[in-house]
Amino acid sequence: MSENNEEVKKNETTEELKKEATNTVNQVKDTIKNTNIKEDSIETKNFIKGMFSKPVSKLKEVVEDNSGKTFKYAIILLAIWVVAVLIGKICGGVFSLPFGTALWSLTRAILSPLLGIIVLSVLVLLFNKNNKKSLTTIISTITIAKVPTIFASILLILNNIPGQIDRLVNPICSFCNILTIVLVYFAIKSLLKK
Repeated sequence: MSENNEEVKKNETTEELKKEATNTVNQVKDTIKNTNIKEDSIETKNFIKGMFSKPVSKLKEVVEDNSGKTFKYAIILLAIWVVAVLIGKICGGVFSLPFGTALWSLTRAILSPLLGIIVLSVLVLLFNKNNKKSLTTIISTITIAKVPTIFASILLILNNIPGQIDRLVNPICSFCNILTIVLVYFAIKSLLKK
C-alpha cells in the first residue's frame, strides 16, 4: 500500500515539474519576444547598481516580484554571461584545438551557466513544497544572486591580454565567486522562507 502511495507522489511531482517547465518555457518565449533590448538593458543596469548597495533587500524584491520584470533582468544577465564566457573561450584560443574538441568546449561554455541555474532552480523548487514559488521566480532570484560570477566572467576576458593582468584579475574573480556563494545562500533562504 505504501509503495502505491510513493508511486502516486512520484507521478504527481513529475507532472508538476513538467507543467512548471512548460509554463517557464512559454514565459521565456514571451519575455524574449516582448523585450526592448535598449530600455530593458538600462533598467537591468540600474537594478544591478542597486544590488551593490542593498543586495539582500534586492534579492527579497526579486522573490516577491510578480510582474515578471526581474525575469527580463535575469534573461539579459544570462545572455551577458553566456556571451562573456564565449568571448573568453574564443580569445583563449579555443579554435587552435582540433575541431571536435573546440566544438565541445564552446558547447560546454554555452550550457554551463544555463544548466547551473536550471539545476539549482529545480532543486529549490523540489525542496520548496510548503511555499510554492514559480520556476521563473526561482530562476530570476538565482540568476540575480550570481551577478558577481557574471562580473567575474567578464573580467576573465582580460586574462587573455598579454602581461601580468591576471595577478589583479584572479583575486577579484575569486572574491566575486565567494560573494556569489553568500548571495545564493540568501537567495535560497528567501525562496524557502515560510
